[in-house]
Amino acid sequence: LLLLQELVQMRGQPGHLEASWFNDELKGILNKALAKWNTERLSGTGFVESMLLRTAVTGQKVTDFDGKEHSYRRHIQEHERLDLVEGENDGSFFRMKDIIGYIPPWEAFHDARCGFYQDFYLVRWEHSSSQVDCAAAENGSADEPGASWEPDECVPACLDALRLAAKTNWVKACRAREAQVKATRLTPTMSPLGMAVRRTPTMSPFGMASRGTPPP
Repeated sequence: LLLLQELVQMRGQPGHLEASWFNDELKGILNKALAKWNTERLSGTGFVESMLLRTAVTGQKVTDFDGKEHSYRRHIQEHERLDLVEGENDGSFFRMKDIIGYIPPWEAFHDARCGFYQDFYLVRWEHSSSQVDCAAAENGSADEPGASWEPDECVPACLDALRLAAKTNWVKACRAREAQVKATRLTPTMSPLGMAVRRTPTMSPFGMASRGTPPP
């Protein structure tokens, strides 16, 4: 449902891929869900916080910190954060400095910088890769030179602490934006009769404030 919602809201926007298979039937499924929970928007923030914070949405075949193989989903292990040690670039392997951003899978799916259903992370590369402006690359970042968006399966499992930190920061940023929106909606407005009117939002099962209740 979150993917369908994202396709509707971002259709035609620059930097986003179109889904030729998205049709009126799928849009109807989304609209029924929104009507059922009396909300205008499902909360991806709540889903990441409750379901994906410690679950990696990853590739077909990945190996965890203990050498166990997983497919598409993997528990993020809560070992202590490991300091990145000095390494060497070797063929298709490059030194990482940090993870500084996160995109959930339903947003990554049709984001032109990503393109498939996985967790994506904004990786800042070590010198000398950090000196390369990645903005022109298909997965580059215009705001962070020397960084690029990488799928979960390309990030080593030993960096789970960085994964968890990136997801946690994403949730906090989303919650802050939602609080600002909520505060704006709760600001009293003046009715034509000169009386302050406060619209009271209700909560959907996804944790997002839904349509305000109109005054009598």
